[in-house]
Amino acid sequence: MKKFFVSLFIILLCFSCNTSKKNKTNIHQLIPDATSVVIKINTLETFKSDINNSAFVKRITKTDFYKNLNTSLKSLDKFRTDNELLICFNNNNDSTHFTFITKHHDSLVGATDSLKLHNLIIDSVFVASSSKNIIDNIKVHQNNSINNYNKVLNENASFSLLLNANSTTHFGNAIFNTSNKEFASSIALDLEVSPDEFILNGVSINNDSVQDFIDVFKNTVPQENTIQNIAPTNSNGYLSLTYNDFQILHKNLLQLKQQKADSTQHFELLETLKEVGVIYFEDSEVLAVKSIDAYSTNDILKSEEHKLESYRNTDIFSFDNPDYFKNVFSPIVSFSNTSKYINIDDYFLFADDKTILKTIITNFQNGSTFSNDANFLSLKESLSDEASLLVVAHPKKLLRILKATFNETNDDFDLSNHRYSGFQMVQDDGFVHINGAIKKNKSRAQQNTISEEFTVTLDADIITNPQFVVNHRTKQKEVVVQDINNNLYLISNNGKVLWKKQLQGTVLGNIEQVDLYKNGRLQLAFATPNRVYILDRNGNNVSPFPLKFNNPITQPLSVFDYDNNKNYRFLVTQNNILNMYDKNGKPVNGFKYNNTTNDIITQPKHFRVNNRDYIVFAAENSLKILNRRGQSRITVNETINFSGNAIYNYYNQFTTTTKSGDLVQVNLKGAVSKQSLNLNSKHYISTTSKTLTSIDENKLTIKQRSQELDFGNYTAPKIFYINDKIYVSLTDLQAQKVYMFDSQSKPINNFPVYGTSAIDFANIDGDSNLEFVTKGETNSIIVYQKN
Repeated sequence: MKKFFVSLFIILLCFSCNTSKKNKTNIHQLIPDATSVVIKINTLETFKSDINNSAFVKRITKTDFYKNLNTSLKSLDKFRTDNELLICFNNNNDSTHFTFITKHHDSLVGATDSLKLHNLIIDSVFVASSSKNIIDNIKVHQNNSINNYNKVLNENASFSLLLNANSTTHFGNAIFNTSNKEFASSIALDLEVSPDEFILNGVSINNDSVQDFIDVFKNTVPQENTIQNIAPTNSNGYLSLTYNDFQILHKNLLQLKQQKADSTQHFELLETLKEVGVIYFEDSEVLAVKSIDAYSTNDILKSEEHKLESYRNTDIFSFDNPDYFKNVFSPIVSFSNTSKYINIDDYFLFADDKTILKTIITNFQNGSTFSNDANFLSLKESLSDEASLLVVAHPKKLLRILKATFNETNDDFDLSNHRYSGFQMVQDDGFVHINGAIKKNKSRAQQNTISEEFTVTLDADIITNPQFVVNHRTKQKEVVVQDINNNLYLISNNGKVLWKKQLQGTVLGNIEQVDLYKNGRLQLAFATPNRVYILDRNGNNVSPFPLKFNNPITQPLSVFDYDNNKNYRFLVTQNNILNMYDKNGKPVNGFKYNNTTNDIITQPKHFRVNNRDYIVFAAENSLKILNRRGQSRITVNETINFSGNAIYNYYNQFTTTTKSGDLVQVNLKGAVSKQSLNLNSKHYISTTSKTLTSIDENKLTIKQRSQELDFGNYTAPKIFYINDKIYVSLTDLQAQKVYMFDSQSKPINNFPVYGTSAIDFANIDGDSNLEFVTKGETNSIIVYQKN
């Protein structure tokens, strides 16, 4: 998990325990007594990856909280498991201890003496702790809180947090101003983490026997939060409290505070409202309320009204009952000294200082409100439109929330790149949903610019070029890439590592996608030097794959779908031998390649020309053109001194180049023609059916239009045809620059950009902009957006 919502909501967690011995122990039954923090990790590799790539985490590395957490995370480097894992924190005598709990298997941590933790195994459950006392006192118990919530947690989340009453006090007071009231009996939170944001979604069940803070909203219906329409962007954030029936809310608040109703209080004004909020400034606050009927609210206030002055055609009035809002909404909102107010549309804003009210007026008239800010609108996409209680925080407000949550005294962390964060409670028929989002700023993209979308750092240096693959569920694109430890990663289009799988060897060439079951679900198909893999959406092997080979595979896996009916054929090259397999991993009857004299030096390709199939490849100095059965379809008698470039179908002729720099083409009758391109021996070409491009030293040619680039070490040019337009890209590995050109050999605006590999280029998220992916540092990928 990369996104540090761990940081944000790993609050104290003390689960009360009942002893109830069961025949089979699950990991939740071994949570130590007096645990202060529990993180439920669904996939360990995803968890660690999310933490490492979190922009938020990188901003809080100097905090005491992060240092304590990081100490425990270092121990996770020794764990190798795909099973659910719990991290339990125990705070005792000014020291923090941590405990790991997961299902035991033989390769979990290798040699346990290298773990440097106290550990034991109970009924196939492995427990390791930094405290010998915890291990000595570990016992099996049934934890009702965890087991109840465990059924509703999302197994695909980056991680989950399970919090009970003690845990929620800090949480509620820091975010929702609960004045240390017990927030809830228990809460379960799922956290989704990506490099630029993390999202939390949780639930708490109302407890009729205990009066918790969340019970304030029992029997109420949340309304639309709208304070963003009036809150200036130069404020530090705002709070919004909504209700559909003031009398019910008021009764619940009195019960929380254990107070009796005051018969002398009059609530005529409050019953004309549906939203009450506070706008936070550096040294002051503004009370903001939204009326159901502004005329009625004005009529009520007119008895109090005394006009002080007018500013920009907005009147500022005095309010003769400045303590009116002091207690009625406490502890959520406790506002005194509301001696002045203004009315803007349906909003009434109260403060003690005319200057701050004028700031509200100015920003509203200039359109400088949260509702007009692109970063806020991005935040809003991750939150509900209607919430019982909503807090939106600017960086300074977020800093205060974090310090209060974790009792942090260190101010030495900068959250300025997280402009808006939001947290909300939504009452829903006996449940309270807890939602939150913290997002990194995204500058508004200008037209004809290149912007960096995200960077993902992997666990080791990258060995393959990153490429896009299709997510069949969303129809959008994701990234696959492999590191030098032969781990293959699937990364979402917002930078989240979805899974990591160790392979036997390095992926040869590009990864293909197939639909083996003809149901729209795509799999990844590729070869390594001794395996042919097909992986499903979750990185699992599709039986009977992988196929194992004793002799090395020497070319990338060729995947053929002759008739576009998903009856796939998988062609495996082993030096001079070709073997073809079906979707069941069985050799295809009827395919036999007999000419095994020469080693195959290019990946076999399938072309369909004039409704006939051709399998084409170079074998030493011969061009082989086969039919579906592996027999020669066209005999090419002339020897060719191949350059090593791939074979292409260019104007219905099989096309490549020679080492001497000639373009060589073979027509459908086997006749060979050559054309001098004046290329040196070290050159690259690429073609579509009608476009040819080449790079020779620093000379780039596209459709016979040439230009000179800076001298460098260039990758082969790649041609992309997107939205009826041709793009040609190549990368100077020496200067670490990615170039892109149009079909007329003209540079695309704002290129080159930084990159250290060939790119892949596509629309990965369905919007109007295109994206491309490249290697960055040796162990990172970068996704850019072309605006």
